[in-house]
Order: sequence, then C-alpha cells, then structure tokens
Amino acid sequence: MCWDGSVKHVVGLDTAAGRPPLVGLLVTGWRAKVVAPYPGVMAALIDTAQEVARHLLETQLPRRWSHVQAVAAKADRLSGAVPSEDREVLVAAAWLHDVGYSPDLVDTGFHSLDGGRWLRRERFNERIAALVAHHSCAWLEADERGLGEDLAAEFVREETAVTDALCCADMTTGPDGH
Repeated sequence: MCWDGSVKHVVGLDTAAGRPPLVGLLVTGWRAKVVAPYPGVMAALIDTAQEVARHLLETQLPRRWSHVQAVAAKADRLSGAVPSEDREVLVAAAWLHDVGYSPDLVDTGFHSLDGGRWLRRERFNERIAALVAHHSCAWLEADERGLGEDLAAEFVREETAVTDALCCADMTTGPDGH
C-alpha cells in the first residue's frame, strides 16, 4: 500500500464491546471513518503505520525518518519476545513512535504526547496511541515538562513485554538509525 493522501487504507480501531477489537477504516486524506470488520487488519496496520510515518517524517525530518526505520526493523527482530498476538502492535507502534516530531502535529512540543493525541484523533488503535504517548519512559519527560498529569489522564500506561521491546528498540537506536 502507499499513502498519498487519497488512497484508501485499512487502519486499526478499537470499538465498543461486542465488536471485534479492530475494525476497518476507510482513510481519505487525513480523515477516517469506520467501514466494517476486516480480517486482515493487523497486517494492513503495519503497512499503514509505515506509510503514515513516511508521509509525516521522510521529507521534513529525514534524520528522524532514518531513526524510525531502524527502530521498526529492530522491533520486528525483537517481536519474538512478545506474545504472538502483540507482535503487529509492537511493530506498528515502532513505526509511529516519533510521528509527534512532525511539524504538522506539534501541539505541546512534547512529541510523545503530541503523537499519541494525533493518532487518537485519527482513530488509530487506542493501544497503539497509548504506546506512542508513553514510549521510552515518556512519563519522566512529561513530568519535567509539566505534562505528567495530562499524559497520565489521557493515556493508559502499559507495562508489558511490548513496552519493554519498544523501549529497547528505540533507546538502542541512534538518531541516524545506527
């Protein structure tokens, strides 16, 4: 798949009880709407995460894009350390973890929170939005910036093998992807 602002994609979305945890979204431009449950949504989720990150970072922040590519590759290699049902979520979150650096998304200036909020507004999977908002011990920096209460109130902080693998992939990858 490619993201050109007009191509339709399937993106993960959490829904109300009684429905599948992920449903298809029809994305046109930066708007999305629920269309129907889609069985291949997880594989599409990774592809879409990659293309969204590319769209937001590749041209405007090429150094950050190099970092994100390397983090996603490392997360994919580490995915065997997490439960099988969490592997796609880990890799998708790795692709999206730094989208909050995009000049188009800056709100508070704290990339983790800005990225998580944007993903939620765009109706990405809530778990992925929370993983992005809290990635790599973000709560510590949020406290320093006076945003700790906002982060804690807006996003659930997960403490699992997924968060550990995402942190490891991010914190062991340099700013140029090395």
